[in-house]
Amino acid sequence: MDQAASFDVRTLGLLTVLAPTLLTLAALYLHHLWPRQRSLPLWAMGSASLACAYLLTALRGTGADNLVLVVANTAGILAQCFFLVAGRLLLGLRATTWWLWPVTVGTAIFLALFTYVRPDIGIRVVAASTANLIICAAMAYVFWFRASGRLLIPGRAIAVIYALIGLAYLVRLRYSWEVGPQDSLDSVRSVVLLVPFLAGFVATVAMATLLTLAVSYEIEAELTLERERTETANRELERLAGTDDLTDLNNRGRTEALLAQAQAVADAEPGVPQLALIMLDIDGFKTVNDTFGHGVGDSVLQQVAAALSANCRPTDTVGRWGGEEFLVIAPDTSVPAAAALAASLRRAVMQVHLPDERPVTASLGVAGHQREDSTSELVSRADAALYRAKSLGRNRVEIAEDAANRFGIT
Repeated sequence: MDQAASFDVRTLGLLTVLAPTLLTLAALYLHHLWPRQRSLPLWAMGSASLACAYLLTALRGTGADNLVLVVANTAGILAQCFFLVAGRLLLGLRATTWWLWPVTVGTAIFLALFTYVRPDIGIRVVAASTANLIICAAMAYVFWFRASGRLLIPGRAIAVIYALIGLAYLVRLRYSWEVGPQDSLDSVRSVVLLVPFLAGFVATVAMATLLTLAVSYEIEAELTLERERTETANRELERLAGTDDLTDLNNRGRTEALLAQAQAVADAEPGVPQLALIMLDIDGFKTVNDTFGHGVGDSVLQQVAAALSANCRPTDTVGRWGGEEFLVIAPDTSVPAAAALAASLRRAVMQVHLPDERPVTASLGVAGHQREDSTSELVSRADAALYRAKSLGRNRVEIAEDAANRFGIT
């Protein structure tokens, strides 16, 4: 036969065995780092099968050529099947492996038949080329039409590579028909000899590149998700750290911090600071606990907290100051406007009833922020107004004396 191959098969096997061997080790290592990715063991098995095929090819001439031919060719077909299943799993598609074993056994039986019983290298080459052509077409289809997201571009690239490999096998199939039953690999055309080695090498390099991209994308996605989870957890911890367990309002620590911020903002604005503070205390709360128990007392606190939250403006801040005391920070609010808000809150609290149907009442004190006030000074004036409301009969709103004098409120 003219144009016979001038390449040594054993040398080709040794030269090409390194790439799938490295891919096997890389896939196993990545599986150790990323055990959730089910495709990695199959990549490792596929590349190991390919390395085995190349290594066995390099052993030709050692006295067991027929055995080498059967096992090496079977391993080569099995490797491509592993790659097909692994590729589907990598793309998030459904895939099964049960059919790999019948294919492997059938391939081995076919090769053994035409190696030992009815030796015919031509039929073996044609069958191997056809099988690889079908697998390449399946790989090209899967990666072109089913790759998506971040793997869309790499997947399309793999599809093109496998389409080119399939074209090479199509050319090989064309020349495989010229191989006679009694020919040897040393006498066939170069294209028949080279295509399996080059195709396997290119496929291995392409798959290694795809795996690298896929793993990097997955790690990036997992890191992003973990970062979002951490940020969410931190926000929740921050919320819990500043939240009253019983009423779900701001606790005293956060309320003090928010009040200091509001004072700083009010001090930075020109003119008279527009910031008011309302302090509220539930009337006779100790009697509620003593008469109905702490369970009812807790329920009253929760209902009052809900009433305050529902009747305050979105810009207001409501906090539990301690025990049965609550604080409302009202920014951009004058003392008269805060007094009107306090009156509406007093009426809202009366919508909460005790088990004996008596309404819950509250006394409220209103104070206006003065420039350069400390937090304790502002709270102290609101507290004084609150206790004046208590002393005047409860269930009423009182304004701090300085503000009442300033605005002429009696």
